[in-house]
Amino acid sequence: MNFHTFRNLVAAETEWARANHPDYHSTHEGAAVLLEEVDEMWDAIKDDDDCALALELVQVVAVAERMIEVLVPDDAQDFVEGYQRSRTQPKGTP
Repeated sequence: MNFHTFRNLVAAETEWARANHPDYHSTHEGAAVLLEEVDEMWDAIKDDDDCALALELVQVVAVAERMIEVLVPDDAQDFVEGYQRSRTQPKGTP
């Protein structure tokens, strides 16, 4: 599966989740949903089921996106900018 197909599936899954599930009420609730999806991903890995694995990976990323969207405040811009700087500076640069 190529990256663009994967991202389109994640976008569709995230939209579906928005329409069918209420927002997470806490980071604990979001983490519980994420852990459930990771557990299902692990089952697909153990079963050597590539199709199920692809589906679970889509769901893991969609849950992570919903957690960011619902639980991370908009004013987390300082964190985002710091993270972006850390990814663009050469290793070992302060």
